[in-house]
Formats: sequence, structure tokens, C-alpha cells
Amino acid sequence: MSKNYADTSENTTDNAEKDAGKQKDKTFKRRDYINRKTRQAYDEKKRIAAHIVDNYINDFDSVMLDAGSTIELIAEEMFKKKKYLSVLTNSMAVYAAYYEAYGKNPLMGNKLHITGGNYVDEYESLLGEGAKKSVNDFCFNVVIIGTSGLSGVRVDGGIFCHGADEKPVKETLLRKPTETRLIVANWEKFGKSDTCSFGVIEQIKGGGVANAVIVTSKPPDNINNTQRGTYEKEVFEMKDLGIQVIEV
Repeated sequence: MSKNYADTSENTTDNAEKDAGKQKDKTFKRRDYINRKTRQAYDEKKRIAAHIVDNYINDFDSVMLDAGSTIELIAEEMFKKKKYLSVLTNSMAVYAAYYEAYGKNPLMGNKLHITGGNYVDEYESLLGEGAKKSVNDFCFNVVIIGTSGLSGVRVDGGIFCHGADEKPVKETLLRKPTETRLIVANWEKFGKSDTCSFGVIEQIKGGGVANAVIVTSKPPDNINNTQRGTYEKEVFEMKDLGIQVIEV
């Protein structure tokens, strides 16, 4: 009798673990767009993420995290290292990073707030009027914005995103008052344009922001002269506008 009961218990435990594993898979299914973006320049993005968390985010901060592959890595690093943060995001990848970190160490005391809005599968993010309202209602002292390209030199310059549905939320983030505004972009995004411009370079330091910073990666030694020239011109232009450009 006892043996049969033990067998049943073991089977029940095994099934529960299998079901829990399946449910974890269902919690957040990754999309090809973000998966591919994350794999591009992965080591550079990891360095950018570590630098931002170590130098610009402190315990007890109120932080706004935009959506994006680099920002996902920032979230993973941040939730492991920092305590008592109040974080707002429209990114489900940030939610997944929080969920994972909280399961391993619930005593960090970090609080995550999710915006309203419409879920856009391709970008794994919440967008639209609901997301904009959430951003406007939340007060933060650090905002981190992702971008797919930026240029102060090109005639069609600006700060770019890939999809038109991303633009309104990013415009709101760029206008919202804050102490520190961080733009994350690896070196290849300098001088690059994309589908939609959600602002001009000067806006990075607009609205009375105390610290306007672009955190990027150092270009490798083996890039061609055209690439290096473009990058250096862009960096010079941004620094001339009073924006810090930090290479990591």
C-alpha cells in the first residue's frame, strides 16, 4: 500500500514539473524579429547593458525602460544587481527578465509596472494610446530608449525606429522630463536611418534633462575608412550639441 502511494506521489510530482515547464514556455514565446536583433552584436550589447546598470542606475531609482534587444539585456542585468527599483516598461521582454530574476531572488524588492496599450507581437511590446498615457502618468528619474539608427549629420537625420507603431511612444519618452536620458545604440547605428524618425538629436538633451547620454560600443579596428569616418563625424556632432557619447 505504502509503495503504491509513493509511486503515485512521484508520478504526480513529475507531471507537475512537466506542466510547470510547459507553462513557463507559454509565459513568453520569443519572436523572430527580437531574437535576430538580440543575436546581432550580442557581446557589444552586453557591454553596453553592464555599463549602464553599473554607472547610471542606483538602488531606489524610478526607471522607464523602452522596448528593444539591448534594453532586454539591461533589464536582465539590472534586476540581478539593483534593489528597490520602481520600473515602468512597455516591453514584455523586460517583464520576462523580471519574472526570471524575481523567481531566483524575490528579496531584491524591485517593483515592475506594465503600461497599458495594444500588444504588438513583432516587437514584443505594448504600444498605442494606452502605453502613451501610462508613460505620461509615471514619474521617473532615469529613462532608457532604444533606437534602430541615429544621425545628426545626414540631411534626413534624427533618431529612428523600425516601425510606425513604435513612434508615438518613443516620441513621448523623448519629451518626458527626467534627470537622466539614455539612448542605447551600438556603433553600427551611427549615421543609419530607418523607417520612422521619432525625434532629432538635439531632443536627447531637451526638457531640462541633467544628463543626456548615448551609450555605444567602440568600433572594431578592422572597419573600413568610410565606416570609421561616418562614425567619427556623428560622434563629433553629438558631442558638439552637448550630448555625452560613452564608448564601452
